[in-house]
Amino acid sequence: MKNKYIIQRNILHEQGINQLNILFMKVCSVLFFLPLFSLNLFAQTANKNTEQLLNSGVLAMGNDSVESVPIIYQRDNVPFVEVVIDGKKYLFLFDTGASGCFISSEIAGKANIESSLPIEDAGGKENNANVVFKNISIGKSSFNNIVCLVVNTERLANLGCVKIDGIIGTSLIKLCNWKLNPTNQMISFSKTAFKKEINSTEFNIEFTDSRLPLVQLSYDQIAFYALIDSGFSGYFQSNDDVLWKSKKYKKLKRKEGFGQYALAAFSIQNSFVSNLKIDSFKMQSGFITNIPATICSCKPTVGSALLKRNVFVYNFLEKKMILTPVNYDTTLNSIFDIGFGLNDSNQLVINFVWENKETKKAGFKIGQQVLKIDSNEIGKLSYAELCDLKKSLQSKNELRVALLIGKKMKEFVLFKQPPYL
Repeated sequence: MKNKYIIQRNILHEQGINQLNILFMKVCSVLFFLPLFSLNLFAQTANKNTEQLLNSGVLAMGNDSVESVPIIYQRDNVPFVEVVIDGKKYLFLFDTGASGCFISSEIAGKANIESSLPIEDAGGKENNANVVFKNISIGKSSFNNIVCLVVNTERLANLGCVKIDGIIGTSLIKLCNWKLNPTNQMISFSKTAFKKEINSTEFNIEFTDSRLPLVQLSYDQIAFYALIDSGFSGYFQSNDDVLWKSKKYKKLKRKEGFGQYALAAFSIQNSFVSNLKIDSFKMQSGFITNIPATICSCKPTVGSALLKRNVFVYNFLEKKMILTPVNYDTTLNSIFDIGFGLNDSNQLVINFVWENKETKKAGFKIGQQVLKIDSNEIGKLSYAELCDLKKSLQSKNELRVALLIGKKMKEFVLFKQPPYL
């Protein structure tokens, strides 16, 4: 019988304490345009136990006590860092929501396979991932003997429309403390804790069994824990179960949609989702305000868009988080109320629909083939061509689209709408 990582969370109320057991087996999460990339990690099947895997790794720093390297932000919010493995440069996502580091089979090369871990994606599909140990250099420093899980990163790059060679997770992050500065776009790391500034706020963090960081939030006197996840590009996500007792929450207007919203390592997740704006959360001694939130089949998560409103210090070794506010444009761009993807035949199809009067009247459905966009006929597309198409739509405010509905072609004109009501 498999031993799943289970975290017991307390949902606190002023009138008492209710305990809620939640399976929290997430290895990493990356939210791109549609997608959330998430994996669930089960107990491994090899001789080395989980604790040994989590405790591996050694940091060999240069002469400086603090080292800083550039952050490369993709999709506006998600931080990437250049690393060197076996003498070659790669671009890795810095992901506090990942238990392990992830690399491709090409990067793994001929490294000895130390074990095999059964991992389950958000849809419940289970696959085995080989475990290898690698030395990963960042700047002048070397993180040696790091646990890395071997996955298909090319698929993630194709579907997410980003360059991603691998993921930096807790198996490396745990070796020091970190500071992400969106103003000068630098990430720093040190074996000593980063100090609190005059206008900073410090928060205690707790860890899951797999050392993923949690922070306590409360909304309308309902308290809960949320994952601190720099690999999730949104502001905040959760499910209705966490806040359903709040009358205030129930009154919030929502923009609802359905379709493909989650990109996992081995599958794409389908779900109903809704966007809403939350006025404020209390986070221990302070407040965070004006939070765009996504409600889906997911656990409470604080993402990189919210963290990027601040200089984000992650003092892992002291179990502290420090936020120092910076000027950051939180304007959310308007969107078209349908999303596009490729089917198994590489045809362009609708893969997401936001529900409103126009989309209901048009009868948009998941899987309908797109024949034309702005009078340009659409044939079979590669993933690179799909990404170019999505990029071109960002600058458009009007979209003329022809769909195959039944055996007939029907044309529609769409205009960009706010992502939140």
